[in-house]
Amino acid sequence: MVQVGASHPAYHPGVDLSGQEEQRLALALGYSRADRANIHVARRVGRAELTALLVAGDVPVLVEDYISDQLSIVADEQRFEWWKRELKPRLVEPDVWSFDREGFPGGYCYTALLCHVGPAEDRVVLCRAHH
Repeated sequence: MVQVGASHPAYHPGVDLSGQEEQRLALALGYSRADRANIHVARRVGRAELTALLVAGDVPVLVEDYISDQLSIVADEQRFEWWKRELKPRLVEPDVWSFDREGFPGGYCYTALLCHVGPAEDRVVLCRAHH
């Protein structure tokens, strides 16, 4: 059973990411060190909001894997296929704060955060994998 917020305070809306997460996010998106200080979590997002963000097409989607400590960007041309195949069936909705990974296909799931980055407050979706 995973408790969102209890052991992972960065999941709470408006709480800053860890310095390591900020650095990985900024580097993956090509932001400068100065812009890294302007990264913050706006809120957790669910299926409806993610669908709208993907349709708008102007929001990069990044995936963070806690096991490998990797952060990867989902390519623009692969977003909808990745959404349908990988994320949609495994997404933990934002109003759920405790969940069992085994209840999701393959025994893993994701939480999604809408983040704002840099002085222009660019939007980014950060999906965290829970294995």
